[in-house]
This record gives sequence, structure tokens and C-alpha cells, in this order.
Amino acid sequence: MKFFNGTKEPTEMDRVMENINQTENEIRGRIYQLGEMFYQANKEKDQGEVDEQYYAVIDLVNKLEQNRRGYYKNKLRLEGQMMCEHCGAVIPYGSMFCNVCGQRADGQAGAGVAPVGAVQTAAVPPMGTPAPTVPPVGAQTTSAIPPVGTQTTSAIPPVETATTIHKCSQCGAVLEEGSLFCESCGAKVQ
Repeated sequence: MKFFNGTKEPTEMDRVMENINQTENEIRGRIYQLGEMFYQANKEKDQGEVDEQYYAVIDLVNKLEQNRRGYYKNKLRLEGQMMCEHCGAVIPYGSMFCNVCGQRADGQAGAGVAPVGAVQTAAVPPMGTPAPTVPPVGAQTTSAIPPVGTQTTSAIPPVETATTIHKCSQCGAVLEEGSLFCESCGAKVQ
């Protein structure tokens, strides 16, 4: 209570007003709880199954829920992540398959491992990611990698990494730490 600061004792009126406020807050909380229970029980029903005066509010809340889900997906996209449409797990943006449940991350049918040799379409990268440049067919390219059999000397010693990079046994894509399924092809991680 705001009155117990050591200088002023609450009066009987203060105690009564505090009790009234607590009781009114409890009533509002219970009404909210009742409304939440009613909404959960009726949100999937059609217009004829729910009293007309309630259906308009239920429909509005359903639309607001869809908006909230859209805003949340946009937030994840801006963070370089996305949500699996099947299980709701947060996964790296552009994943073809969920690394938690193995289903297609976009919610389309045809979940599971893609057949070997199947053409995969590239996902749209997050905003701000530069597009890779590919030389035209037949163009001569120069490479910093010398031909096989050429001896090279380097002043820079090889760098040893402390972490092990795991790759998909099916398609060779680099796997995220702790992935149960490949994000590129959907294969179960061995």
C-alpha cells in the first residue's frame, strides 16, 4: 500500500477504499477469465452456432489474432528467422524444411525428404542480403585456386576451428547446431 511509508498510518476509509479497489480488480479479472473461456470454446464455431451479439466480437478477435501472427512473422523475418507452419518452431529464414519436425517449413504438402536429384527452389533471402553474382554461361572466369598439382606457398598458417561443421548426408548443406532435420532437403540428421 502506498500509505505504509513509515510516516502515515492508513485510515479506516483508506482501508475500505483499498478493499473496494482489490475487489473490483478481482471482478474485472474474473470477467476477463470468463470471456477468455467463452472465446476459446467458441472461436472455431460458425456464425449460426453462436449468439449473434457474441459472434461479431469473436470474429473480430480471430481477425486480430491473424494480424498478430502476421506481425510476429514479420518480426522474425527482420531478425533473419521464420516460424515453421507445421510445429511453430522458430527456424532460420529461408529454410525449406523445419530442423525440428522435418516438415516443409512453408506449410505446403509433400513433407519429408525430397527425392535425390529433385530441383529445389531457392528461398528469398532476408532484406539487405546481397544477391550472389553468377557469370554468364561460357564466360571465362579467373580463380584464386591454383590448378591441381601446382605447389603453392602461403605465409598464412591454416586456421584450426574449435567447432565441428556438420553437413547433411543427403544434400551436403551445412546444418545448424542441434538440428534434427536438414533445412534444405528435409532429411533426418543421422
